Amino acid sequence: MAKNKKKATAPEKAAKAAEKDVPAYAQKKDVAKKDAKSDLNKKGQVKFSVRFKDFWKELFKDLKKINWSKPKDTMKNFGVVLLVILVIGIGVWICDAIFVRIRELIYNYSPADAETAVILLKTQLMLL
Repeated sequence: MAKNKKKATAPEKAAKAAEKDVPAYAQKKDVAKKDAKSDLNKKGQVKFSVRFKDFWKELFKDLKKINWSKPKDTMKNFGVVLLVILVIGIGVWICDAIFVRIRELIYNYSPADAETAVILLKTQLMLL
């Protein structure tokens, strides 16, 4: 006769999955009372040194899970970013040159020559 195995229900599966996500220092450990008390400080909290070690262990575990991009892809993306920066920089430079030219046209003429300044401004804008 085969043994009847009890299948895990959905809540039991969820509880097991939740236990895996809990950091090592927060999990309940089945150790002797001496060992458990040695990890606690006077206030009954987990010691900083234990939490610090567990943090670094968890950090290195997570770093191993990261899919790092290949150097070729990184250089390709770097080139695209550089090109976009260059195009935007040239656009800003051109707009700046246009505004400087307009400002110089307006400020270089006295109020008596206001009509001349307006005419020159219109001609400059038509040329651009």
